[in-house]
Amino acid sequence: MRFAALTATQTPGAWDGVVVAGLDGTIYNQASFKPLPSPDSGCGGTALLPPSAYIVQDRVYFADGTGTIRSLGISGSPTTVAQFPLISTQQLLSFAVSPDGKQVLATIATLPAGPTGAATCRGEATSGDSNYYYDVFSATSGGSSTSLSHQTIPANSLANHLALPVVELDGWSARGPFGSKPSGFAAGPWIPSCIGLCRWADAGNGGLWLLDPDTGAPLRVADADCRTYDVLAAGDYLCQDNNERFYVKQVNGTWRWTIGCTVGACFVNGGFLAPDTNQMLTQQPHNTDPGATTIVLGQDQSRVLIGGQFKPDGWFDNTTVAGDTDLRL
Repeated sequence: MRFAALTATQTPGAWDGVVVAGLDGTIYNQASFKPLPSPDSGCGGTALLPPSAYIVQDRVYFADGTGTIRSLGISGSPTTVAQFPLISTQQLLSFAVSPDGKQVLATIATLPAGPTGAATCRGEATSGDSNYYYDVFSATSGGSSTSLSHQTIPANSLANHLALPVVELDGWSARGPFGSKPSGFAAGPWIPSCIGLCRWADAGNGGLWLLDPDTGAPLRVADADCRTYDVLAAGDYLCQDNNERFYVKQVNGTWRWTIGCTVGACFVNGGFLAPDTNQMLTQQPHNTDPGATTIVLGQDQSRVLIGGQFKPDGWFDNTTVAGDTDLRL
């Protein structure tokens, strides 16, 4: 089994490389690149970056700090797929690649420069233009990019200074390119214990939206009362309500199955859905310390503990999970 992973050689989380590897540790191919910018988000703290890489068919597609989208296979050099106008360190680039690899959709959100003087939050006085800007672009693989839409968002119009009322992309399902609206651009109190599409939780609204790949127009798909944390290629998704109950839903919002807390054993925010939609991966906080135990929850209401010191990152297949560990060997 092979997989792709992002790597950071300078700063944790500032991805500047990608590898194609096997579960046995074999490195089949790799490439380095300029990391995406991490904008100053004001009082919101660390910027929340959209995903910068996806697997489509047998290649990994990744974005770099110049706005270039490239792809890498098991062998050979990276291939340039598209180029988008990323020209400022105050910009957030999101992108999605169609399942056939022929089209790339991208959004660029431009944040104002950092606040000056006594200003501590967005929406207050800045050193220059305090507006936010949002652009949607489309490109065919190997072709030039085309602007689909442009929007100016006045700073004083934002209800939540951690989120923008726009769609940032998180992938491309059978229904089309998808993301959240609003989309969180800065780390708030949800983030340290969040698993999955954490920008959605920070926005305080988990609505699942599609973007029209021809016009860039948004289309709402799912309700906002259930925060979405994972979306599969077929369009099924995993969400969680305010009572920490999980729902596995079809793309139209009809739920397949649900599972909730047991007494004294609820779950942290978010999780990952198995490819066959019959299981999900999340974490259950410990009762006596701030750690958490990774747990697999099943459609049959089964609960399988994996253990602590393992933060879930997703599924390789229906029986193999991926994660990070703090264990030192």
